[in-house]
Amino acid sequence: MTTVLETPVALRHGRDLVSPELFEKVSEFCAQEYGHELSSALRIVDQALAFLKVMGDTRAFDMTPSDAVDPGWHSFVLHTQAYAA
Repeated sequence: MTTVLETPVALRHGRDLVSPELFEKVSEFCAQEYGHELSSALRIVDQALAFLKVMGDTRAFDMTPSDAVDPGWHSFVLHTQAYAA
């Protein structure tokens, strides 16, 4: 059985939570700092931002990111002014 939604749902991404410029800057930092290809760093930072959104919305402060997403979180934390905002 397949379930079909009556109205389409827009996909949301972690990258939509910050400006495109900040997303690129943090992703490039992640790639350089952790030795990832830029294409991987883009996905890592996207998922790190999604993780932070879920953690903030649910107040589930006992959550931790996966080992794959952790470099993206650390990359964003190191951009402290943007992270605080």
